[in-house]
Formats: sequence, C-alpha cells, structure tokens
Amino acid sequence: MFLFQNASDDQIALIGCLVALAGSMGIMYVSYFIGPAARQNREQDNEQATRSFPSHSTSFPSEAARDRAA
Repeated sequence: MFLFQNASDDQIALIGCLVALAGSMGIMYVSYFIGPAARQNREQDNEQATRSFPSHSTSFPSEAARDRAA
C-alpha cells in the first residue's frame, strides 16, 4: 500500500492498465482450454487415436475357413 501513497495519478493508471492486461491474458489462457475450438480438437485427437488401433476381426482368412471342418 506504500506504493500507492507515493505514486502519481499516471503511475496508478499505468499499474491499473498492467493489471487489466494481465487479467485479460489470464482469461484468454483459460478460455483456450475450455472453449469450443479446444473441445473440437480434443474430439478429433480422440478419433484419430481410436482409428490408429487395429480393429479385432472375428472373421477367418479364406484359407483358414476353407480348411476348417464343418
């Protein structure tokens, strides 16, 4: 509080602007992680991750099916 007692009006205004700038940057940082674009990117990443895993096929190759007794 000693800073504000000896500061001029211009210095207090400058400090206020810096605090407002830092606050807005903090809000932008948080909104990046909870916004719709980030959500869409997470969904696309999940889809790509699930596509990269090989699907487990229950069908037999044609030779194995042919050789198998009925």
